[in-house]
Amino acid sequence: MPTQRVIWIPWQSGTCDCDFFARSQQWQGARPDKNYIIVSWNPNSVSYYLGNLIGLQCEIYMRGHGVAGDPTINPTNTANNPNRILIYESIDRICQMGLKATFQGKIKFYSCFSALDGADRTRTVYKPKPKWGVGQARFGPTVLTEKQVPIPRPEGTWDPLARRGAAYFRSLGFNFCTFWGYRGVCSGEMQNEGENDGLAHRHVQPMVVNPATGILQAAGAEGRASTLRSQF
Repeated sequence: MPTQRVIWIPWQSGTCDCDFFARSQQWQGARPDKNYIIVSWNPNSVSYYLGNLIGLQCEIYMRGHGVAGDPTINPTNTANNPNRILIYESIDRICQMGLKATFQGKIKFYSCFSALDGADRTRTVYKPKPKWGVGQARFGPTVLTEKQVPIPRPEGTWDPLARRGAAYFRSLGFNFCTFWGYRGVCSGEMQNEGENDGLAHRHVQPMVVNPATGILQAAGAEGRASTLRSQF
């Protein structure tokens, strides 16, 4: 039986701005031999494909923009997107649409930084400095004071997205499959630049988190996604 590959998009088509429909269609066009099937969230439907994924060769690509050490995924690469969800909700949705705990293949959290821990870091906040005055009257220009405050750890930890997702899947009884995350920036589209076989592949720019600053930095050359992933 050929490998069955499902691209899971946890947002409903047409209900919000989402990068992953066009990008997933590009995968289908670039590598028709891979037989990618796109399944997106529909609260009123059960997917035939999800319910019939059988065998060790099946693969599911969990889509969503990610941040190192955070359980949140976004439909677009913008901060504070109103349609962002937690990875747990994405998992609940794919299960509601038919994925069974007997699934035996690979579940790949194909989000940027999904295999990377976060790190303690701070953000800058500005507060107005009290003005001098007489009685109730205040005089002088507004002066802002700068202060660094720590960024809270999501759910008390900087665990990678893939570790959080794998643990949640296992809590639902998914004990026969493997879980994978990616150690950097995932390419949205498949590309064949630099490939000896002339075929398009998914690429990852490896990154590491500087523990002193909490800032991500490049860690080597871009490579195939299959060589820059970690199992959880």
